[in-house]
Amino acid sequence: FPVTITYHDLKLVVNFPPTVSGNRLKKSPDAPDPELVPIDLYQCQQCGHVQVIHVPPPNSLYGEDYPFMPGNNPVLIKHFEETVKDFTQNFISEVKFALEIGSNDGIFLEKMRDVTGCRVLGVDPSLPPVEMARKY
Repeated sequence: FPVTITYHDLKLVVNFPPTVSGNRLKKSPDAPDPELVPIDLYQCQQCGHVQVIHVPPPNSLYGEDYPFMPGNNPVLIKHFEETVKDFTQNFISEVKFALEIGSNDGIFLEKMRDVTGCRVLGVDPSLPPVEMARKY
């Protein structure tokens, strides 16, 4: 299932139990158990960088049935509104362009555009959220 990248200078530093990808939770109690993903952490002995080395196939994370849409969650929408307000009041009040990598359905960028009037660009690997973002 996952691709394992092997480097000679990486050392296992935290051995976590494998877990279910957050995008593959059971849709009903009777559904088959989803595949587990290794999430052990490894550290580069040369530079100290910590990373996972088991990389699941992208279609298992960002497929057609991708379930997470922040724009459907009123609590997240309010959080994004407050984040944009805090950002524009305390850091940069004039924003001309905002780029978000992993933008999901684009709700954060929509809130940023609503407040600042800036141009926005979202990048996301999953088609369902991208299609939703295009509606904003």
